[in-house]
Amino acid sequence: MPWRSTGGKYVSYTETYAITAIIISVYFCIVSQRTNGSFIGGLFAGLGFGFRFTAIFGILPVFIFAFKRDKKTAFRFLMGILTSTVLLILLGEAAGIKMTDFLFYGLADNFGPGSATDHTLAWKVQRFGDGLFYSELILFYPAVISYFIFNKKFDFLKAWLISEFLGIVILGMYDRSHYKNLLPVMSLMSASIIYFLVKNYHAPVKRVLLGMWILFFPKNFEPLFAVKKLFISRNSQLIANSKAEIFDTERLKRLVGLWIRSKTLSSEKVFVAGYGAQIQVYSERISPSVYFNATQTDFAKKRLYFDLTSGKPAMMVIPLHENYSNLVDGDIRNFINGMVTKNYSLDTSIYNYNIYRYKIIRP
Repeated sequence: MPWRSTGGKYVSYTETYAITAIIISVYFCIVSQRTNGSFIGGLFAGLGFGFRFTAIFGILPVFIFAFKRDKKTAFRFLMGILTSTVLLILLGEAAGIKMTDFLFYGLADNFGPGSATDHTLAWKVQRFGDGLFYSELILFYPAVISYFIFNKKFDFLKAWLISEFLGIVILGMYDRSHYKNLLPVMSLMSASIIYFLVKNYHAPVKRVLLGMWILFFPKNFEPLFAVKKLFISRNSQLIANSKAEIFDTERLKRLVGLWIRSKTLSSEKVFVAGYGAQIQVYSERISPSVYFNATQTDFAKKRLYFDLTSGKPAMMVIPLHENYSNLVDGDIRNFINGMVTKNYSLDTSIYNYNIYRYKIIRP
């Protein structure tokens, strides 16, 4: 259930892969007694860092406790990180990805006015509360609190939990999927407390396991909901000018993307205004700009305007729902509307999106 509340039904997040790599790194560096374990752990830690920069908050406690064990272990761990990082850089260069672009778009461009992390304090406080207290994460809290009470030592699990929590706060977006970073360490703390209660207080094992099964049972309904969706009709369309909230955003974005794929050539570029990354993926068409999801820094706006002007896409997809006008700045929307009015003609309106084609290439 907590996995579902942290974006579990959408598993292909960079967080998911980064966390997997960090868990493997923890095993080889902290748990395993193999001589070369720390180097292997470093390899996976570097891989996790490649998936997501915030993996550093999982890597840091591993390095600290590896160093605490002995300097050679910490050195081998760093060598493993360096090795996998260099390999990723070489692969990126071979694929035509410049490291300067990767660092700018992956890190620097995500901070500052208009960026993905630029939100008011009130917004952050609300998201913080929603993520920590209005989700199934609270199922872990009794065990986590007990772990801090009964275990007086400042051990690796405490350092890991605190580091990951600080990472979420520093990033400041408080997206549900970011809380996934807390799940491995909270699960291990919970398991440790259960073992402690059974060993020291002779807690009935079968009753404890039954209680845990009951608490986390709702997660078993997830596959059933997925099967149910297979039988939902995909033929219904929303009225084009409807301002009603979209019931199944993910499903409709998929349908829009698949429609675009069926109506365009693989060589044609498609621009989806607003936050259309999912549509872009389902369409299997390249965006004319690196900003295929709305980023509203001054640099991003100038780059978007330049990309759209210099290489007009074959198709422009404009959302009609209210989130588009609420979340995307007026100057971006006005620029896109001006381009559409001057160079494009309306092809159709489906699933609460207007779809325009470039006039010159229209049959």
